Amino acid sequence: MKQYTTERTKKAFKAKVKNLGGQYCYVDFDRYGNPRVYVWKKVEGKTGPKIRIRASLDDATGFRREVADALDGKTTVVAAVQSEMPIAPPAAPQTWRWLVQKFFRSDEHLGLGSDHYRGTQRSILEATFDEPIKLGSSKKFGDKPIGSLTTQDFEELKKRKLKHVKKEHVDPVTGRKSFHTVTEGHEAANRMLIHCGSVLKFAKKKGLVQTNFAKDAERVASSNPNGHHTVTIEEIEQYRAHHQPGTVARLALELLLYGGPRASDASNLDLRHMRTVGGKSMLVYVQKKNQFKNSVTAFIPVVPTLQEMLDKTPRPDGVTAIVFNQWGKAFTEKGFSNRMKKWFKEASVPHCNAHGMRKACVVRMIMDDHTPFEIMAVTGHRTMKEIERYGRQYLRERAAEAVFDKWHAKHGVAGTADEARMKALMKLLDGVKDKLDNAVLKQVEELLLAA
Repeated sequence: MKQYTTERTKKAFKAKVKNLGGQYCYVDFDRYGNPRVYVWKKVEGKTGPKIRIRASLDDATGFRREVADALDGKTTVVAAVQSEMPIAPPAAPQTWRWLVQKFFRSDEHLGLGSDHYRGTQRSILEATFDEPIKLGSSKKFGDKPIGSLTTQDFEELKKRKLKHVKKEHVDPVTGRKSFHTVTEGHEAANRMLIHCGSVLKFAKKKGLVQTNFAKDAERVASSNPNGHHTVTIEEIEQYRAHHQPGTVARLALELLLYGGPRASDASNLDLRHMRTVGGKSMLVYVQKKNQFKNSVTAFIPVVPTLQEMLDKTPRPDGVTAIVFNQWGKAFTEKGFSNRMKKWFKEASVPHCNAHGMRKACVVRMIMDDHTPFEIMAVTGHRTMKEIERYGRQYLRERAAEAVFDKWHAKHGVAGTADEARMKALMKLLDGVKDKLDNAVLKQVEELLLAA
């Protein structure tokens, strides 16, 4: 079977299919460039089945006849129920493509446990095959001998994932505009280096290479080290005002606020996860992340507010999923994330999402004076590092407030002029406190106490 690996040849093949078969013909290509032709037509306004066309384009008469049979309903085999193993092009020995394919057959890859993670790893690694060794070169990285690999090769692959974008920033206090350059694509670049590093770690273990060049390549720092926006108390109240008790939208919010599950876990939580622990009702579940390698059990206390939402939300007969879609089915991970975005958008807070609620859960528990170990038991975090990172902004604000509390306690400002100056100083510092780290705040505290 001829394989189509460039956009030009794929476009030409699609045009030929359209000319022979008409408007209802659809073409896609597997990861190796093998073409698959379907007839896909809407029936009574609904999307009909995709029916695979097996005839070759070289047999124009046979191809047209098979398309006509599919449109007339004479073909009963639906493409969706058929499965074929993609035909991988042969790899020259001792090349990068050969090494990666050898890795795919190893226990290091097959033992990952999660089909989703293996599929992601496979697609990322195979994408490196068709990359030119050097920009403008016709030689592909997949054909590069593993004996000639260098750290610079992976630095070059990393750079191709990155984009440098100039963005406008408006100071929230002064309103002044400034421009700064941010790097986008750092996650894709770092993920590619991680997976290439896994291949070279395997190769080093087998004595095929001496150095893990991908591991030696420098990782790209994030342009947004704080990650997803942490949903604030005000935004939560705005969401609550829009989505009333008795809706799945409101139930989902309270679940995320009091338990902080990831979207992959929230979509999978079920009433059958309910347990009584120490006389308290809890949702006890094994987190999906790393569940086959180093699993973590999380405990969500079913507090009165969450229990109230569970009781008030109408549930179709036989549905045991905690949160469910309009058809009474449990959400998929992606479906739940998208639905939360839609619900936030309906509440006029479109910049919020499900993961921002996980961070809000951590901040809420910090505000309620829970210990890091208590927070980790609920959210399933393994280390205190993530707890500290999620709560960093809130803790910084608390530290800034403590500076003024201590100053007032020591000096007891009474005069109206002094009060006015203090209020002006507090307003000024309040506008910039997010830009101050803890060391600077400590210095401000020492200066005020010494005044």
